[in-house]
Amino acid sequence: MKNEVRSLVALCNVLKFLEGQPTGADATKLDTLIVSHLKLYKVAYPSESENWVPKFHMALHLPALLKKHDCLYAAFTLERKHKTLKKFATTSTIDTGFEKSVLLDLLQDQIGHLEDGSTFQEGTFLI
Repeated sequence: MKNEVRSLVALCNVLKFLEGQPTGADATKLDTLIVSHLKLYKVAYPSESENWVPKFHMALHLPALLKKHDCLYAAFTLERKHKTLKKFATTSTIDTGFEKSVLLDLLQDQIGHLEDGSTFQEGTFLI
């Protein structure tokens, strides 16, 4: 599994670099790390790399975004809300204004978490 390990190590290098909160001046280094990982991934998983998921493609845009905005924002805080969105979207029975109904449910849920007080005690936060 030499190729798979090399791909994983390259991915860890990308994540470690991002953890250091790079600035626009580091965009070239980030590009090098991402391209290196993707090349190693393609070698390790040739059949899977034929139909790369959008996240692989989007990773190639991160260096340009870093250079343009001088920082990158983590979306991991928002990822945990997908379960909540699915819950409200699948239980809603309102035919008219479905999107508005789901968004109102999400907003009320978020306000409930903010009022709770324990929301900001631990975990990953938005800046």
